[in-house]
Amino acid sequence: MSGLLFLSLTGAQDLKRFPEHFTLTCRTNVEGDVTWTFQLEDVDIEENIQQNGLNLSVSAVDIPMLGKYSCWRGEEMLSSTYLLLEAEELDYLSCRAKSYDCNFSCVWIDKRQTAVRLGQTAVRLGLGRECSEGGKTCDWVSSDQKDGRFQFELNHSLSPYTEESTQLEVTVEAIVELSVLRKTKRFYLRDIIEPDSPNIVSCQEGKEDLNVTINAPSSWSTPHSYFSLEHQIEYVLKDDGKTGRSSSVLIPKRISKLRVRSRDAVVLSAWSQWTAWKNVTCLGINELLYFRVISPEEIGYIFSAAPAKDFGGDFTYSYDKIFLVPADPADGCSELEDGEIIQGQVVLVERGGCSFVQKARHVEEAGGKAVLIADNAVDNDSQYLDMITDGSTAKPSIPALFLLGRDGMMIRRSLQRHAMPWAVISIPVNVSSLASFPLKQPPWTLW
Repeated sequence: MSGLLFLSLTGAQDLKRFPEHFTLTCRTNVEGDVTWTFQLEDVDIEENIQQNGLNLSVSAVDIPMLGKYSCWRGEEMLSSTYLLLEAEELDYLSCRAKSYDCNFSCVWIDKRQTAVRLGQTAVRLGLGRECSEGGKTCDWVSSDQKDGRFQFELNHSLSPYTEESTQLEVTVEAIVELSVLRKTKRFYLRDIIEPDSPNIVSCQEGKEDLNVTINAPSSWSTPHSYFSLEHQIEYVLKDDGKTGRSSSVLIPKRISKLRVRSRDAVVLSAWSQWTAWKNVTCLGINELLYFRVISPEEIGYIFSAAPAKDFGGDFTYSYDKIFLVPADPADGCSELEDGEIIQGQVVLVERGGCSFVQKARHVEEAGGKAVLIADNAVDNDSQYLDMITDGSTAKPSIPALFLLGRDGMMIRRSLQRHAMPWAVISIPVNVSSLASFPLKQPPWTLW
């Protein structure tokens, strides 16, 4: 304990150490007798507590005497004053700026909340010299508590284009149980920069490596050519499961997943949080064929599929709207039902039960234009299989493509949820001509 303070209900201004004798004043402009309560119980007038008119004198203060003193006239409470301990610690406050724009955030965490009822904590923050010196014109910012945390948004007037020469001053006033804190932290804006996580746009396979396209988060300062970010990629190797990191956007080919973080490239700020892990397909962008789901709209993404290696034909025509019909039976290993619906459409078949060639042949015999064979491993969102011939002489001539199990499951589930007999798709889609291609990918798969 370094001293004692009294703190009015309306604020914690001019906080200083006080002597052992305190005079609490009832703040009212109306003359007349008043009574005092302590923690809403009547004050017992004793040797160390004396009332003189509107004032209450308290001496020989000890912990049991700390808390809320209120003066009353009848049933009306006129004012309240808190008598509290002064706490010296200030490890509860942390600040962060997502960019060099005109605001930043601070969080005050009540680390003693396990021993304190949440309703007994109050915090406010002020920015600038007026607040740190206890000026009456300080523009205080308050916040409600959530799970022991107080979140604040503060605005500053620093120019992002000039070198910082003046530190920011943040003053915090907090009441926790029977203690009060009033401290000032000083720091440069550059010292609290921590960008949001970046956006992984795409991953394209080259001859010797993978090229990852990364965009700055939308909250980062612009222009990005001036406010540059450096990225770090962490990846998992497909062969042995080992992890590696790269400061270049070029990474090894045979990886199963990756994640990225960023920081200011000039001041070497704190790193952002890592993005979520993203699965990486094993085929390059030019080895895949793409189709867009038009309906149902909830899965209106551009999906990728891998053409069969040594059977099936190519798409000689681009279909702006064509049905994608789930096969019956689902595995397509026998003659298909609903031939009238399948005629001239694309058929969705599940892997398993017979060879890829047999499935494609049954679809072709039913009049289907093409077949998508979805992996029966519904958690597969990255591994394409090579569909090869089964050795039979009668090879199907329609396009046959392998679809990731997760994609097939999501399409079928959406059709079932909407009680739709088929989806409407565009196939094939030339993604190289689509500027919005990265934004149209299924959120569970990275290309």
